[in-house]
Amino acid sequence: MNRLLHRARPLLLTAALACKPATPAPAPAAPPPADLLATVNGVPIRDAELQMFALTSARRNVPDSPTRAQDTLDVLVTQELLAQQALALGLDRDPRYAEQYSLAEARHALWRRKELAAMAQRNLVEKTAISDEDARKYYEANAAMVRSEYDLLRLARHGEPVIQQVLADLKTGKTFEALAAAMFPELPAGQKPPWQMGWVSWAELPLDWRTVVPSLAVGATSAPLKGVGTQFWLVHVKEKRENPALTFDKQKAAIVEVLRVTRNEEAQKRLEAELRGRAVIQQARPPVLAPPRNRADDAD
Repeated sequence: MNRLLHRARPLLLTAALACKPATPAPAPAAPPPADLLATVNGVPIRDAELQMFALTSARRNVPDSPTRAQDTLDVLVTQELLAQQALALGLDRDPRYAEQYSLAEARHALWRRKELAAMAQRNLVEKTAISDEDARKYYEANAAMVRSEYDLLRLARHGEPVIQQVLADLKTGKTFEALAAAMFPELPAGQKPPWQMGWVSWAELPLDWRTVVPSLAVGATSAPLKGVGTQFWLVHVKEKRENPALTFDKQKAAIVEVLRVTRNEEAQKRLEAELRGRAVIQQARPPVLAPPRNRADDAD
């Protein structure tokens, strides 16, 4: 019996090996990202870094050669090795380095936040569709306004305190034209005064003025209207009239623009309220603005 078992043992072993599942072959390594040029102790150096570094003043004047790209990469590798050595020695605790690194991180965070926020806003705009029916309803509900024309005077000043002083002068009895003329004492004879807009239709008004100007009575001056940067405008209505020739078809584009801006603003407010309602926002301390920095202080 023992002899039979001894003879059967190799056969049993062979059968067991045949039934044993095969060990799966190791999965092939994922190919490196297309923009990866090298790693230095696991730290990647990517093509974008190479291209940007090649444009710096230190490398821009290097003569072109077949090995220029490789030589530039070798410089980056050496810099990375030295950077890792500095970290190992704790040199990153240097106050000047820490401040510059913090500024670089802040610039990146600001850029990322601005670009992504703009993308979210554009996504809202693309979803805002204004139909012909929407535009026609607006025209019919605001026909008198949309068909209006205005003879306007305008005046721009930089800084809100300056424009408020102009308003205060108007309240003393000085006319809008007299104040404007005093600001242009050397205006050549025969040249159209820059404060005179002349007759303009509702559709020709700047977008931000299209809801303000129609609400002004003849002879009235607007409150300061924000312009570009520190610029503020005052608008004065000399005359107004209704022009029946300004039909829906002629005013449609301006109506669609107003509706799109209005609906985008409403959608943005709803989205912001929804996002804030879902978010966990924890303010660590009250914000304090630092004095303006000298641009030279931010130099790399």
